[in-house]
Formats: sequence, C-alpha cells, structure tokens
Amino acid sequence: MKTHAGPPRVEDFGLSASTLENTPEAFFVRHRDATLVISVAATVVASGSAVFHMSGSLAASAFFAPILVIASLILVLPIGLGCVCAAGAVETWWRSLFDPDFAACARYRKARAALQRRPEGTASPGNDLRVADWLLCSHSELLAIVVDRLGTANVTPADRESVGYDLLFNDGECTRVIRCESGRSPIGAGVGRELQTVLTDTGCREAVLVAPAGPSSQLKQYLEGRSIRVFDAPALAGGGLTEQPG
Repeated sequence: MKTHAGPPRVEDFGLSASTLENTPEAFFVRHRDATLVISVAATVVASGSAVFHMSGSLAASAFFAPILVIASLILVLPIGLGCVCAAGAVETWWRSLFDPDFAACARYRKARAALQRRPEGTASPGNDLRVADWLLCSHSELLAIVVDRLGTANVTPADRESVGYDLLFNDGECTRVIRCESGRSPIGAGVGRELQTVLTDTGCREAVLVAPAGPSSQLKQYLEGRSIRVFDAPALAGGGLTEQPG
C-alpha cells in the first residue's frame, strides 16, 4: 500500500528549527552560481590572455573574445557545473561524517527538495535515499519513514522500553511487531532474542526488524527458521516496506 509523503518535519530528523537555521549548507552548495560565474570568467580571461600573448595583437584578442565566450559556455559551463556539484556532494559527505547536526540538516533539505520535484501522490518517503544515506538516519527518521510507508491507519506506536518494539502493524488479517535500529554497526543477536521473546509473549505472527546496517553474522545464524524479517539499507533503498510486510 503506497501512501503520499507529507512535507518533511524537522523533528522527524532529530532537529529543531533553530539548529536548521544556524547550520548552513556546504560552501559549494551555497555558492554554486557564483563559483560557476567565476570559473567561466576566469577561463575567458585566461584564454584571451593566451591569444594576446601568442599574437601580440589586441585586435586578434578582441576578434576571438566572442568565440572564447561561446566556447566557454558550451564546453566549460557543463564541466564546471559537474565539478561544482561533485565538490558540494563530497563536502556534504565529509562534514556529515563528523557533524551529526549537519548530516541531519542535509538530509532534511534533500527531502524537502525531493518533495518539491515529485508529482503529488507518486512516491513514498525515503525513496530518494541512497544506501549510504540510510546508514545515517536517526531512529526517529526511520520510524517516520516506516509509518508513512505502511500507512498510519495500520500502525500503532508502542513504548519500546516496556514492550521491546516500536510499532504494531495490523492490516486486518494478521499482526506484526516492528522494531527500528539505526546506526552503522551490524545488529547483534541480542536484538533477535528480544524480538523472539516479544513474538512468544504477544502471539504475533511475525517480527520485522528495520536495520539499515543489517544483521551481524551471529544474528543471521540466530534468525534461521524464525519468523523475524530484516530490512537492511539495500532493501530499504529498493522500496522495502513500501508494500505491506508479509
């Protein structure tokens, strides 16, 4: 069941409005246009200087100036745009590794931009996240995406500290428990044992573990033959949980 993604909320990304306001985008993202203009202008000036140096004639430089401008727009502009975009992406990735607030702000802005580009009602949240992006999602972000993908009418939030899971999914035919584990470290077997206990106590048919980092080798071994499904980053990036689990 696919649902429409509402506008991203800063609280879903573990942010406050003040944090978002005080955390600027990467330098090359903020100054993309200015960097492109400077790059093209520098190329034209350098080319004109080279022509003048080789010919020794201002007339020749003036004659070739329009040609150099057109060539710069045709050749240099696309290359420059690609380089500036790549620089912005690398800078954002690098800063995200060391600054959780910057990483959350970048994901929020990316979600806002993606929502503005997509036709209404055609996509589910998280579809624009790459595998690496899923590994940076906070627990609250994972919960928000799972709830929206499955539909709020079918999902009931739970107190994880007391019951061992985050959400209860009921589509009218069966009930499943859902637990979200954020982070970049593979999930240990202890989480699997907790979910198995939950299944025994609740009588639910299946448990779903949403864990971008995936299961550890010990957890994989423990889950063999058990009714516990794992959705890791590749599965989530591929649209996992967009349809009802099962």
